[in-house]
Amino acid sequence: MKEETGQGETGKSQFTFTPREIVIIQGLADGLSRDEIGRKLGEGIRERSVSYEALSMAERICGHIEASAVCKTVVEAYRQGRVTANNLPSDPDPALSEVEFMTLAMTAEGCKSGEVARKIGESPSYLLVHRKSIIRKLGVGTLYRVALWYADKLKQRGLL
Repeated sequence: MKEETGQGETGKSQFTFTPREIVIIQGLADGLSRDEIGRKLGEGIRERSVSYEALSMAERICGHIEASAVCKTVVEAYRQGRVTANNLPSDPDPALSEVEFMTLAMTAEGCKSGEVARKIGESPSYLLVHRKSIIRKLGVGTLYRVALWYADKLKQRGLL
């Protein structure tokens, strides 16, 4: 049975990724569309196949298939040094509200939308407003890049 944190007793991650999965995760981290990732994989891979594989990895790591679980997959691969943080904005402290920062952190760690919404005292549908605001303020384009930005900031501070 996998541990909640994805860490073994030694502190090393127990999750492994295939080379194909790394191409998918790096593509998501780079802000590529699923169609663009499919073209990188070749073999006539369709957008739907990329989505299925991303969600399968997310379920393996988080036990659910929400967007936040895919974010956690990106963070985990980055934590392992399997993907890189390409072209992230350099602003170390964007003007995020406390609620936006909590939303960002919980999403990057793979928390379900309902859990995040309860914690910040908002409805799950309003959570999307916060996520869109975070994406806009960071200038990163996708929620997966938000998670990568968060992981990169933790790494820079020695917390990852």
